[in-house]
Amino acid sequence: MKPIKLITKIILAAALTVAAAACGQRKASQEASPEPAPQPATADLCLAAADKYLAEEIGSNYPEAQYCITYSNYTYVDESNPEDIQMLGDFWVEKYNLQADTLMFIAGGNHPGKLHLSKDSQGNYQVDAFDAVEDGSNFIPSVNRIFGRKSKEFMDLYGNSPQKQEIRRKAVFKYVRSNGISAKYYKDYGWPAQHIH
Repeated sequence: MKPIKLITKIILAAALTVAAAACGQRKASQEASPEPAPQPATADLCLAAADKYLAEEIGSNYPEAQYCITYSNYTYVDESNPEDIQMLGDFWVEKYNLQADTLMFIAGGNHPGKLHLSKDSQGNYQVDAFDAVEDGSNFIPSVNRIFGRKSKEFMDLYGNSPQKQEIRRKAVFKYVRSNGISAKYYKDYGWPAQHIH
């Protein structure tokens, strides 16, 4: 073997050794400092603020009960104005008492409309106002006014009873699991109990 080729091979081997060591250091460094956990999206933070508002402000108008479960049958978030984030929804507030393994529905109802949200000085989202859809003959005109171009999408889901029931079941399941409640069923007055899972 010629001396130049031997020297070239020695240099190449040394370079590969250094590269492998450097790669090992980078890998160890990456393992020692994992990537930060993903932050919740704006929509998720707004939903949390909406749940708090529904439970405290709207839920206070219903009779007292052990548990207050809130959810939305339809949700659309407009973040185009950070000073006035708008959340369209068919918002539900339901109160339950636990009897044996069954959550018994006490009171509640749906509240379609538009929530206006903003950030406070600590960066937390808060609900500033709620434009509620009106009842009776004013229902459709107020839906069109509040939901605008989303009116048809809202009405299609608003009238979908099987989908509403499935969204409700999932909301009850999530609440029961998150709060460690020993319930297997939920029940409306005069109707058969429904499985939560």
